[in-house]
Amino acid sequence: MTEEPPTPPVNPVADEAPVVKAARAFHARDQVALALGIELLEVRPGFARLAMPVDEEKLNFYGVGHGGMTYLLADAASGYACNAGGTVMVAHSATITYLAPAPPGGRLTATARETHRTGRTAIYDVTVTDEADKTIAVFRGTALSARRPG
Repeated sequence: MTEEPPTPPVNPVADEAPVVKAARAFHARDQVALALGIELLEVRPGFARLAMPVDEEKLNFYGVGHGGMTYLLADAASGYACNAGGTVMVAHSATITYLAPAPPGGRLTATARETHRTGRTAIYDVTVTDEADKTIAVFRGTALSARRPG
């Protein structure tokens, strides 16, 4: 039997907040995040902070963190931030700029912030840093609120 990794506390001061409960429920069903060891550190409407180890399985042929893994972490942070407000949001588009390689054996942290919202559209800026707080990448994602049938 495989043991599931423990989910760290999210916003320890406000653990009973509905947004935190919803984020924990999302995280418990997020098979990719669980498989990659992504931790949900903090979440509130328009904001999320996630972390992920840069272990051997996430290295590219140069021996540094694969850019796709960095992108995935940033995208996940954006997703948690945009859905923490209670509105169902889906990704529309995103870009990432890599500024430095992700060091092997370390840990990356992605911090997502809502920077703009108009109607159904919102923009999220994500900064990905290493353990030394060096910026590894910057990501900008656009999300749309999902239309409900009928």
